[in-house]
Amino acid sequence: MSSTGLELARKRRDPSDEELRGAASAREPAAEGRATGAPRERADGRGAAAPRVLADVRTRTIVLALADGSRRPSELEQLRGIVRSTLFVRLGELRALGIVTSARGAEFPLRVEYRLSESGRRSLANELLIERQERRKLARAGPGVDAALGSLLRLLAPVSHPATDRRGLCVLVEREPSGQTRTIRLRVEDRRVEVSELAGSVEPDVRFSAASEAWEEALLAGGTHGLRMVGDLALGRAVMAAFGAALNA
Repeated sequence: MSSTGLELARKRRDPSDEELRGAASAREPAAEGRATGAPRERADGRGAAAPRVLADVRTRTIVLALADGSRRPSELEQLRGIVRSTLFVRLGELRALGIVTSARGAEFPLRVEYRLSESGRRSLANELLIERQERRKLARAGPGVDAALGSLLRLLAPVSHPATDRRGLCVLVEREPSGQTRTIRLRVEDRRVEVSELAGSVEPDVRFSAASEAWEEALLAGGTHGLRMVGDLALGRAVMAAFGAALNA
């Protein structure tokens, strides 16, 4: 490869960890709602305090994008409202908190991918749960706030391992105080849980339904009390126990 071609390839590669650390240390104007690192505790009084990471809308956008899997910086730059300098700073903050980790590929040009750590997923899930409880008490939702059950389960699913060899499709229905319902589909196989994109016409093996508050209590307890459950009850109980174990680890 010519020297000119080599320079172009280097410019096209994703930022290295050294570049990210340098950008993260650069000064950035303070923004309203910026993550402060201030500890909070769950409204039920249990569990470790979690940093207030999701208070910043841009950090929240990055985190929820990483909830579905690892991403390269160039992919994260495509998110709405995320510019390159902001992305570097936010990823640096998340790395410092141990919420995000990175891995380099062996190919050329160099590729760096970022993913949520297991402890980061649990911490963020706890923060979403706190947010849901606060939102319900205040009976309102602020701008940019999405404390939906689906977001919480996307964080927990990769670190939840049902103690059963059963497999199947679980459908969870959340009834909000407004009367709206949200539906989340989960595929369980090989003691793993994944958020499923299967069409709603597929018959589930087990179906849960409950009001928002009941979902919070069931997740915290790792049980099915307060949930209306139809179908493979053993699979349903194993899944909820796995979510509770992950949330309270």
